[in-house]
Amino acid sequence: MYYKISTLFVYTILMIFFILITNGYVTFGHGLGDVTLWLMLIVFLLLLAGYVFFSIKKEKSFKGIFWISFFALCIFLLKISFLRGAEMPWNGQLFFHF
Repeated sequence: MYYKISTLFVYTILMIFFILITNGYVTFGHGLGDVTLWLMLIVFLLLLAGYVFFSIKKEKSFKGIFWISFFALCIFLLKISFLRGAEMPWNGQLFFHF
């Protein structure tokens, strides 16, 4: 039960990142290269949603998918903060201001 709730929490945070990236409030700092990371996030979210949906129906364990999604969350957090690209390097702010 713990891993199911935790996986859904991580999925919610990744969805919030998706919305912020889509609206232009968060950037990876690569200019047009952000599209590549944005597409990777979309594919990961779709695969995660499909796995969670079918796992709930079949009563499977969420332990493995939790750690994979948590690792993806950590990578995306680092990419939008400290590991930004050269076009918009890390300036101490998470949100992009026009």
